[in-house]
Amino acid sequence: MWDNCFESVEKSERNVGSGSILAHCMGLGKSLQVVTIAHTVLTNRLSLVDRVLVVCPVSTIFNWINEFKLWLPTSSVVKVYEMINVEDRIVITCSLVDPGPELVFCDEGHTLKNEKSASNILTRRRITLTGTPIQNNLLEYHAVVQFVKPLLLGTAAHFTDFFAKPINNGQSADSTEYDVRIMKQRSHVLYKMLEGIVQRFDSSFLAPFLPPKYEYVLYLKLSDLQRKLYEQYLSERSNFDCNHNRPGLLLISMSWNGSAHIPRLFLISTKAGGVGINLVAANRVILFDTSWNPSQDVPSIFCVYRLGQTKPCFVYRFIAQGTIEEKIYDRQVTKQSLSCRVIDEHKIKRHFSGGGLE
Repeated sequence: MWDNCFESVEKSERNVGSGSILAHCMGLGKSLQVVTIAHTVLTNRLSLVDRVLVVCPVSTIFNWINEFKLWLPTSSVVKVYEMINVEDRIVITCSLVDPGPELVFCDEGHTLKNEKSASNILTRRRITLTGTPIQNNLLEYHAVVQFVKPLLLGTAAHFTDFFAKPINNGQSADSTEYDVRIMKQRSHVLYKMLEGIVQRFDSSFLAPFLPPKYEYVLYLKLSDLQRKLYEQYLSERSNFDCNHNRPGLLLISMSWNGSAHIPRLFLISTKAGGVGINLVAANRVILFDTSWNPSQDVPSIFCVYRLGQTKPCFVYRFIAQGTIEEKIYDRQVTKQSLSCRVIDEHKIKRHFSGGGLE
């Protein structure tokens, strides 16, 4: 973070700096690293930093405040301000960002889905935090990189022609040998181009320090009545616009630390449960709804399976056979494979044909 944003004390005096992406898996302590560097630059006058802004989802504001209170000494000269109004949102205008903070942290940075997201923040020293840099496609990854290093990957059109299309063409089980070879080459080139600004640690770094985690995908056969109701629903909704955000459901089973040790259930939407929330009191996660976006499901698991967890964790994903949920899950696997190839440079099997996902 220091190397990308400041380089050195001498250069920080004359350069506006740039940014980096902290792409650590959920639960590896990204917030602690933010507190550390924020405290370092704010207490060292040579860094010329007087203000640091943390932009985060509403549901994680109190988490961030607690993290700063936890790690900063009580005598610290660093002051933490909670910027939130009665409507649970804050609008950042040019009056705030010009001259604005000298350093900006963007939590859940994968939500920067278009290049216009960066236009309202003039600060060039930007650090994006995300455990899932790629959500649905490579263009969203381009937007995240564009936020911290403008034009490093060229325009969106250039990126699409040189990286996105060739990589996508070589992902399918029925891709030609030529397409597969080009896909591997372009994936490697993209990885090396971003190696200096993207610091990546995946979930394998957690495994030695945590109890085991078991994941199960359960395909459930519909009863005759359920099948009839499902088909009736489809016929009635054939003209309905399905391009909307449906709240998924995440059910978490936990045992509270009270004297009675009574098992309890915690219901939360998948989207809300996947944005940096710490729920290590639970050790069982049941995903009732499959999301088109894997980055909404995966963080929901890691809000339970993270440092501080002391019990074995069990994850159950329910999928109704013969329904759209099967297709959604297949798409999710494909998107996760794309992320593993580009972000982690893993060798992933090509499971689905191009037409099989249509």
